[in-house]
Amino acid sequence: MVWHPIQLAYRTGPDELTMVDPHYGNFGVIRRLQFGGETWYRGVTWADGTSGRELIGYSRDCRAIAMAVYARHMHDSDTMKGPPATGPAIEYGSSPRPPRTTRRRR
Repeated sequence: MVWHPIQLAYRTGPDELTMVDPHYGNFGVIRRLQFGGETWYRGVTWADGTSGRELIGYSRDCRAIAMAVYARHMHDSDTMKGPPATGPAIEYGSSPRPPRTTRRRR
């Protein structure tokens, strides 16, 4: 089996997962949300209270948001700061994929 950051998530409530690094402790929270029949996942940094948490992003894919939370954790725990390795894990609505642009070859 291939390793994935979702394996660091532990159920801490009916709609909540806490991501735990065995060396650093808790580092993120994923919460399942329901909007008009659609399931979304919100990823935030971990803090004792909800007021200290920072939004990482939203996704309809739990594994994708787990990867984004893990990438943020790795970025925050790195002593050589740079931009996070992944782009934002934010999706908007359920609109279809934008049309492909066609480019002519010369």
